[in-house]
Amino acid sequence: TPKPVKGEAVTDAASNRTFFNAPDSHQPRWAFNEAVRVDAGRLLVTSAVTGFEADGSLAAGDIVRQAEAAFSNLEAVLRSAGATMRDVIKVTVFLAEPFAVHRERLQPIRARYLTADYPASTLVQVSGFSHPDCLFQIEAMAVVG
Repeated sequence: TPKPVKGEAVTDAASNRTFFNAPDSHQPRWAFNEAVRVDAGRLLVTSAVTGFEADGSLAAGDIVRQAEAAFSNLEAVLRSAGATMRDVIKVTVFLAEPFAVHRERLQPIRARYLTADYPASTLVQVSGFSHPDCLFQIEAMAVVG
């Protein structure tokens, strides 16, 4: 399997997959690709995207600021693979705090990015993430082209 390369799409012809890592999102600390497209089927699956800024710092503030940054990062990852938010068919959102507490502030962010043909969605509250100050993550599946 090709190693992640920031800003480059790497194709593995043997597995019929292309791996993507957006040039304008932060560099992951561990070895994983931000998105994988199954070239024969046009299915794109992203890794969980967090609220880190391009410089690698976690978005300052609260869960809302992290959600803004995470959606922006997801859009960059999709763009690097030739997809848009309209191509998304499934999202999974992970929160470290109860959704009911933040619903009124998080829904407008989602509404700006997911505007039509709403994807299937799952919301999961978790006890924590790999970074202790992370409060929000989102992952997606999209059909490209």
